[in-house]
Amino acid sequence: MTHNAADHRALALRQRQDALDRTKAMLAQFRTNIYLNHPQLDAIELDLEGVLAFGPPEKGNPQPARTYLLVGASGAGKSTILHRFLARHPPVKEVLRDLMEVVYAEVPASATRSGTIRAILEGLGVSPKARATEADLTRSLVHYLRGMGVRVLILDEAQHLMDRKTGRFAYDTADWLKTLSNSGLSIVIAGTPEASMAYHLNEQLGRRSMGQAEIESFPWGGPDPQSEWMMIVEALAPKIPLLNASLLLEGDIPHRLHLATAGYLGRLVDFMALIIMEAGKQGATAMDRHLLMAVEQRRRDLDNPEWVNVFALVSLADYKAPVRDTSRRTRIRRGRRLPRQEDVGHLEEV
Repeated sequence: MTHNAADHRALALRQRQDALDRTKAMLAQFRTNIYLNHPQLDAIELDLEGVLAFGPPEKGNPQPARTYLLVGASGAGKSTILHRFLARHPPVKEVLRDLMEVVYAEVPASATRSGTIRAILEGLGVSPKARATEADLTRSLVHYLRGMGVRVLILDEAQHLMDRKTGRFAYDTADWLKTLSNSGLSIVIAGTPEASMAYHLNEQLGRRSMGQAEIESFPWGGPDPQSEWMMIVEALAPKIPLLNASLLLEGDIPHRLHLATAGYLGRLVDFMALIIMEAGKQGATAMDRHLLMAVEQRRRDLDNPEWVNVFALVSLADYKAPVRDTSRRTRIRRGRRLPRQEDVGHLEEV
């Protein structure tokens, strides 16, 4: 490689890194300013503060811990709310120990007890040994939960407690959560609607409930500026650090955004974040229709042959809602069913 060629390559790499750094800075700015006041979201945040305020039982106040259920479709905005709650209650470093009032963990896809315990330990900043037994993991978890003063455990992706392929429920893991709650730890269970199985099939968790909430999609209320969806887009569009972000409010673009995101706030926020990423990739400083088309193309549903790019259509009169395969959708039983041997090999007390 000649000297000039090496210099040209080094310059190209620096320019690419500079563009990446600018995109990261724009995303960070967007995520920092993304908060949206809305009665539905505000009520959930107040509920979460109530769970924390209730806290674990103390001397002279032997109240059992409480549970809270938060469900919504994928992309509804659950994780956004939960992480805002976490941000308001960050870990506190003291001389002798670290305090963490709220810990966040995701239920692993397998939803085994060992896997769930490992996920919680990692949420506490602890790296468990690869070959640790379940008993060792449990002792370690109890030690850190007490030592770090944890008051609330958030378990996200709790729909993994339900095996979508077999329709079986991880009774042993759910029963272990009940035992964990008996120790005085309040638990927030979050996930898609299947996560509510943890409540409906475990009587004690449901009995201790401080509330249940479902984040619903916002309806398309037409182009009326006073409709909820239009007000949400109007509130979020200026937070995108690109020129001409007001394009999102022009013509039928708000309706196309609603179709692309099914009216879910979390999906809208993710779509806007992808706009920033795609702009950085293209080196664009302003928003245009082609940028929106490119973002939606990145989000395409590869499993659905009827998927269409709503931003590529000349007119929404040509739009036909894709039919989704719901043959594997889990049915949620409303009654309580006792665990059977075929569901779990055996139930053990932790």
